[in-house]
Amino acid sequence: APGLRPPELDAYAALGIGDDHESVEPWEVVEKLRRGIWILVREGTTERNLEGLLRPLIGKMRDFRFFAFCTDDKHPNDILTEGHIDYCVRRAIELGIDPVEAIRMATLNPALHFRLDADLGSLAPHRLADILLLRDLERVEIDTVLFEGRVVFRNGGLIWSPRPKEIPEEYMRSVHVPEGLRPMDLLIGAKGEEALVRVIEIVPEQIVNREVRRWLPIEGGFIRAQYPVNHLAVVERHGRGGGIGRGFVEGFSLESGAIASTVAHDHHNLVVVGASPEDMVAAVRILEQAGGGFVAVRDSKPLALVPLPFLGLMSTEPAEKVVEALEEANEAAKELGCPLRAPFMQLEFVTLPTVPDLGMTDLGLVDARSFTLVDPVLETK
Repeated sequence: APGLRPPELDAYAALGIGDDHESVEPWEVVEKLRRGIWILVREGTTERNLEGLLRPLIGKMRDFRFFAFCTDDKHPNDILTEGHIDYCVRRAIELGIDPVEAIRMATLNPALHFRLDADLGSLAPHRLADILLLRDLERVEIDTVLFEGRVVFRNGGLIWSPRPKEIPEEYMRSVHVPEGLRPMDLLIGAKGEEALVRVIEIVPEQIVNREVRRWLPIEGGFIRAQYPVNHLAVVERHGRGGGIGRGFVEGFSLESGAIASTVAHDHHNLVVVGASPEDMVAAVRILEQAGGGFVAVRDSKPLALVPLPFLGLMSTEPAEKVVEALEEANEAAKELGCPLRAPFMQLEFVTLPTVPDLGMTDLGLVDARSFTLVDPVLETK
């Protein structure tokens, strides 16, 4: 519930909402705490909220007993280089929170909140022996990890391997896009010479976006994106009607080509952004063949591909291979002109219809402030 104010926030809390991980501003934290809502401080790949929330509250909060950490979405390259919840603890300590308080926010606090404290959250008889041994408290340098009493990690390496899982074949064939998809199918038709349109403007390293309005040219009966605005489309991929949502986005700044993803919160259809409708269709087809993933395309050929064949959401490869492919995809997006540090993570969230201002779905453009479908085209002349 980002940006939600009373009385709507009161109604939200009255539904029994117990926690929230979408706070962006410190005032949101205070208002939610006053209504008994726990604060999950988020620090992910594109959701960099930890410092902005905690720094203003240090010295003003009596304690942080109703706070815990989360990452929401974090790509494996960031997990390998930064860490996961341990990174949140380190950042909190660097900002000035007492190390014991910061560690409690990652252990006892969430265990209490989720009513798991009979098993987790503390070192005590009858609790599960899920334990981290640290070399350094303030730097949270992990030396040894015990899981259910077994040492699984020591001196920087795993000493235990998880058992491979059998994946049903149908889970590996989840991308079904309309047959005969053409470039014009991803464009918005219009009459006249130019159109005033709603555009989703990306906020770097945040999942919220802004609605902005831009005049774009009409050529050959279709509204054409003009740099730095790109075409945006969401293609239904679950075999449920083949709907296509069409619109525009600003912030990816692609000068050529297209990028696409089958990770698209939370409906996880196929989302594609591009300067070229032809490359957008090529990206859709490449992901259909791959069973899902991320792709960057130029001249209808893949520059980089991250296959995610398990439901179009996950890889079956080791993390190191996924990281290598993801870094190649990020570099390919940069070659196309994209300035974003994590372009595919940003792409995953332009489809979220519940976070302001706008979200693109296979049904069309959703205004997340009113939860209504809105026309991307406001005026033509």
